Amino acid sequence: MGNNLFYKALAGLSTVGVLVIAASLVVPIVSPKGNDLEESIAKTQQELKKARNDALGEVKAFRKDALDDVSTARKEALSEVKAARAASLKAIQKAQGTNKERIWLVVRVGGYNSGGWSDMPVALEKIEMESLEQCELQGALWVASKNIANRDYLTGFECLEGK
Repeated sequence: MGNNLFYKALAGLSTVGVLVIAASLVVPIVSPKGNDLEESIAKTQQELKKARNDALGEVKAFRKDALDDVSTARKEALSEVKAARAASLKAIQKAQGTNKERIWLVVRVGGYNSGGWSDMPVALEKIEMESLEQCELQGALWVASKNIANRDYLTGFECLEGK
């Protein structure tokens, strides 16, 4: 029975402790200091609004800095692309031989034959070739052609180098 009394006393003390703690929390809310609580809530709300505005200002400043950095990086990248493009075009032109002289096949139809000057007018045409060898081959084909060469007029060619 002694143990039972001990547990009853312990339960009573616990209940009293809980009531004291609850009363200490409820009393300031119900007491005349309740107006102070409303004032502190209003003050806290103002501080939160100010903190929010400060945070928004920092976000806007960070955003502006980030956009400026992106714009600068974009301009630098664009200038690098332009420089690379110009260098590539120069390399392509150099590889294609744009600055060197070209080979031209000049073909002729008409002119002087064994009987004297032909009544047919002389016609000249120039055709760009890739190499001197190709020019000479195509010129030989031109002169040897049975479809074009006729005994009534002369055909001829010349390979020239020039721009």
